[in-house]
Amino acid sequence: MSDHLRLGNAYCRSVLSLLSAQRPLDLRDASEVLLQNRALKQANSRHFLHVFPKAYVRGKPGAEEVNSVANIALIPADLNLRIGAKAPSAYLAAYRSGNPEWDRTLNAHVITDAARNAMGEDDLLAFIDHRATMLAELAQKVVRMPD
Repeated sequence: MSDHLRLGNAYCRSVLSLLSAQRPLDLRDASEVLLQNRALKQANSRHFLHVFPKAYVRGKPGAEEVNSVANIALIPADLNLRIGAKAPSAYLAAYRSGNPEWDRTLNAHVITDAARNAMGEDDLLAFIDHRATMLAELAQKVVRMPD
C-alpha cells in the first residue's frame, strides 16, 4: 500500500477525507477552508499544500518522501500559491502572528506540537513521522466500533 498522493488509491482518498472532516482552517486567520469536491478529485488541485513544498525539499535529505499523503494539508488555493517554495519555518512565522487562533488552526490540520517543532526546524522526515502517527490514530478513532 502506498502512502503517496495518488487520488486513485483508496488509502490516499481515506486520509484526504479524514483531513477534510477535520474542517481545516486558513493559516492566515482561522477562517474555515471552503473545499469543493471537484477540486479534491484532481491530483493537481491547488487545495493540496505540500507542507514541505516540492521545490523547497529538492536535493535535501528525505526529498523522496515529499509526496507522502502525510505531507499534504488542505488550504485555500490562493494561499497555496503564496506559500510557493518557502520553507515551513518561514511561512509558519509569517502567518502565526496574524492568526489569534493559531493552535486551533494547526490542530484542525492534524498538526501536533511534535509536528510543529519539525516544521519549525524544517525537518521533513520528522514531520512526516509525527503527522503519519497522528493520522493513523485519528483513523483508528473514526473507525472504532462501539463496545
